Amino acid sequence: MLGLHGGPDINGMSGMSGGASGGLLAGISPDHLPALFAPLLVLPAVWLFLLVARKAAGAGYSPARRFLHGYERTSLVQRVFAVLLLVTAFIHLGLIPGHATDAPKLARLFAVNGLLFVAAALAVFTWRWWRPAAGVLLVLTLLAYLSAISKGQESVDQLGIATKLVELAALGLLLLPSPRAIAARHGTQRRTLTAAALLGATVVTGVGIWGAELKPNITHAADAATVGQDGLVTTARTGNQLTHDVTGMVMQQVPLRPPTQAENAAAVKLAAATKTAIARYDDVAVALADGYRPSTSPKQSLIHYANKAYAHDGRVLDPAQPEDLVYANTAHGLVLMGAMFMTEGLGAAGPDPAGPLVQWHRHTSLCFGAGPAIDGLLSPFGTCPAGTINVATPAMLHIWTAIEPARIGGEAPPVPTTR
Repeated sequence: MLGLHGGPDINGMSGMSGGASGGLLAGISPDHLPALFAPLLVLPAVWLFLLVARKAAGAGYSPARRFLHGYERTSLVQRVFAVLLLVTAFIHLGLIPGHATDAPKLARLFAVNGLLFVAAALAVFTWRWWRPAAGVLLVLTLLAYLSAISKGQESVDQLGIATKLVELAALGLLLLPSPRAIAARHGTQRRTLTAAALLGATVVTGVGIWGAELKPNITHAADAATVGQDGLVTTARTGNQLTHDVTGMVMQQVPLRPPTQAENAAAVKLAAATKTAIARYDDVAVALADGYRPSTSPKQSLIHYANKAYAHDGRVLDPAQPEDLVYANTAHGLVLMGAMFMTEGLGAAGPDPAGPLVQWHRHTSLCFGAGPAIDGLLSPFGTCPAGTINVATPAMLHIWTAIEPARIGGEAPPVPTTR
């Protein structure tokens, strides 16, 4: 049996509700775009509020006088803290339009959360107990976010991660000891506890986000296709959303519709031609003789053998000259699973001979060290393991030739039980 690797149509990174934006907005869910630009209104809003407050105080309005009195007595750190609270407030309020229709309960929670952050920002200058109140609000918001993404109620995207960084920064300022506490005998202990608390909150948040990304999440579903024994490709429409993947896959756009008869025929022809062309590489010694060399760790369950001569030969999606062969590492030796084709250049798009049945992808979240093997994934905060760097890959396409039953979709095939 044989199968083509396809994948969902995502214009940005994976794990984003309803697809993602492209270009400079890659990694941002479309329904989150209003929230992305909402923080730009914070400083104008602060300026306007202070202007109105000063005029109201001049007119004898006592709440405005009390606010300005507190504002003038606060430190720069407190003012920055209040601005950070307003930034996350505006982001939460900006999330309301994108969720009002499909998730009204979540939209109401965003509204309440946003208004509470606005109130907390004002309390910095007007209320004695603003510190514990703001701390509780920040911690509960972080926990609520982790709960929502773990349950699939909200997706992980770059805006969500950035918002959590803002809230962690605010928490750090909140926990920062005052100059008087630092000068006191217990200042060192206070600083140690503060650093530990902030580090703990950051680790818990990062691990929670990463865990939600690594968790199999079928919140997005794409067309699935199977090449049957009769040579026909059948598809099952499961929705107009997209499949989640944990490795930062960016999928080449394809039409979200059933394939035509011509596209069915092209998919079957491509899969059959690839199966026939690489059959001789069942024996890995033949692959080595033809110039293929291991390009990933031999300890992995799937091992790629790359042929450098085919990487820049001007041929893309040529069944006779696949850039990579993929073997399964089994107790009985290497088992040929299929071929992987790659484009030449990071920005090049792969050819599309079969409409929605052939979907190319590239990886944006892989970390590489000195060797060819993948040494890790980007953390939720955009960092690689020590000694490695993040490198984006060219577009690639897998065609699996040892699948029972044949299928289109999935970054890796299931482990074969028979040959």
